[in-house]
Amino acid sequence: MTLAIYIKERTFNEDRLWTIKPYHDTRKAVINENGEETFKVVIRTWNRYDRERLDTDTKLKLTRDEYVLAMHQANPRGKNLENQKKIITSLDIVFEKTKDILTIDELKQNLRIPKKSKETIQGAFDLYINERQDQLSSVVNDTIIVKHLLELLPKDATFDKITTKKLNELQDKLQKNCTENTIKTYMGHLRAFFNAKAPDGIPYPFYLRKNKNGYQIPIGNEVEKALKVDELEKIKNYTSDNYINQRSRDIFWISFIWAGANMTDICTLKWNDLKDDCFTIKRQKTSKKTNKTLKYYINSDIEEIINKYKGNGRYVFNFLSSKTTNKAEIRDEVKDFTRSINNGLKKIAKELNVGGFKTKIRKNGKEFKSYNLSTYYARYTSTTLAIESGENLNLIKQSNQWTSFNTMKKYIDSSSSKEQKNMQERKSKLYKEEGWMKKAKNDIAEAEAELKKLKPKTTLSKKEREREAKILEYEKKLFELKKG
Repeated sequence: MTLAIYIKERTFNEDRLWTIKPYHDTRKAVINENGEETFKVVIRTWNRYDRERLDTDTKLKLTRDEYVLAMHQANPRGKNLENQKKIITSLDIVFEKTKDILTIDELKQNLRIPKKSKETIQGAFDLYINERQDQLSSVVNDTIIVKHLLELLPKDATFDKITTKKLNELQDKLQKNCTENTIKTYMGHLRAFFNAKAPDGIPYPFYLRKNKNGYQIPIGNEVEKALKVDELEKIKNYTSDNYINQRSRDIFWISFIWAGANMTDICTLKWNDLKDDCFTIKRQKTSKKTNKTLKYYINSDIEEIINKYKGNGRYVFNFLSSKTTNKAEIRDEVKDFTRSINNGLKKIAKELNVGGFKTKIRKNGKEFKSYNLSTYYARYTSTTLAIESGENLNLIKQSNQWTSFNTMKKYIDSSSSKEQKNMQERKSKLYKEEGWMKKAKNDIAEAEAELKKLKPKTTLSKKEREREAKILEYEKKLFELKKG
């Protein structure tokens, strides 16, 4: 007997309020020691009447093939047999604990036993940062927000101290010096840290559909980060005698050509990544989540920039100390380099009048223009122009190493109103030329005629209608009785 048949026999019967079965949660991959994508296996329990559900972690992480073999192999051996036994054990535990349970709240209490943890927020954060050393920008934002949080909490505070009230206090503190977009970024990073490291049983302080009183992260005001074509042309043709400004332009351009390559990937690019006319790398930011690679091809522009900043050691560029292998030291060097590039880009933006600006006030009360141009504009512009040019969306998704098309939405939304208008005009013209509207009306008329033919010509009698109403009434009564 396969595990699938065993599950069907045990859980799908009319005497039980709950439906219980294993579920392979493929939303988030974890790369195992063999470089394979694995996903956690949970026991999913849901109420067959109100459809509320609860997932119980089995502590198993399996590849897609391993899960299929565990579920459907009739006589498994070795590791497949071991996985099957673990799933059955977890399934049986959940099955027994749902025997006399009627509500989802009771089920949660029965299946989720809170764990008392004395692990401090600081201790968990140190571990969290150590796991994310390659993600420069994220690490910086994580450190800033947790530092601010700990200033509002007692020394050696644990996760139970992170409450909705405390998160609102933190936002009030940040609002004195931060924009709404910055607060959105910081609090998003804090939520990710909480989700990753908070022990079981800790009340969830953030907003959810089932926790509408939780802390809500600000929406923020989305800033247009895609340069117009004429602005991009200005940067392409820009030259300067100032080394910092010229280097900033060159780095911006190489990032733009390479689909928004970040500073860590550019700085740590190695000669042994090169084969023929292409560098093949794993993106530092996503290397732990996916085993996929990126390809950076060399054209005449890229070749010129490489020759200008060629490194003598293992790195292609001379932006880092070639002897440096320590991840923390590399992270700090990349951070300093990125800051220098962004400062140079702001000077270029002011000189060329590109990228937009904000009017700010100095401490002495004088107003000044703060230009927005940064390395992130290269990524945003590269992706937005690719979408507007009609490039293959799957290729764009692959180049950016996005796990879903949802991430692409903000880039699509950033298309200028002019482009949207042109697109709509092209569609209108196409429909007109092809007689699209006329055809659609004819199709609707034909479908309605066919539906009319298929409908029964007789209606229910009064006696039959009364019988149907009684059936519905007793079904409702039965549900209420079972619910208690």
